[in-house]
Amino acid sequence: LEAGASTAHEADFVAAYAADLRSALAHCHEFRLSGDEAQLQAAWTRFYEVLRQLGRQLQQARTLQLRDVSPRLLKATNLEIAVPGTYRANAPVVAIRSFAPAIRVMSSKQRPRKLAVTGDDGVEYVFLLKGHEDLRR
Repeated sequence: LEAGASTAHEADFVAAYAADLRSALAHCHEFRLSGDEAQLQAAWTRFYEVLRQLGRQLQQARTLQLRDVSPRLLKATNLEIAVPGTYRANAPVVAIRSFAPAIRVMSSKQRPRKLAVTGDDGVEYVFLLKGHEDLRR
C-alpha cells in the first residue's frame, strides 16, 4: 500500500481495500503492543472480508488484460529465453518474441488460465497455467 500502485488494477485495489487493510494492520500493531487477542481477531475479520470480496470478483473474471496485471510482461519482447517445451539439442532455439495481450480465464472449477506466447519462429504457443496444485494429476 505504501509503495503506491503501478498498474490500473493496483490502483483499483488500493481504492477499494486500502481503508480495510490499513485498519487491519492497525489492529495487528495494537495487538503487538497490548497482547489483546481481541485486536488480533478484529484484524483477522478485516483481512477475511477483503479476501471474500476478492474471491467474488475473481469468480466473475473471464479475461485478464496483461497491460493491467503485468505491464512488464507485456513489454517483454525478443527475449533470449526459449519457449517452454521447444528446446531440442542440436536444433535452433525458438525464443520468446512476445506475450499475448490477454489471458483467458477458463470457467472450470480450478479456473486455469490460457496464456499465448509467440516464438521468434512466428508460431503461437498456448500454455495452460494452473495454480496451487500438483500438475502431474
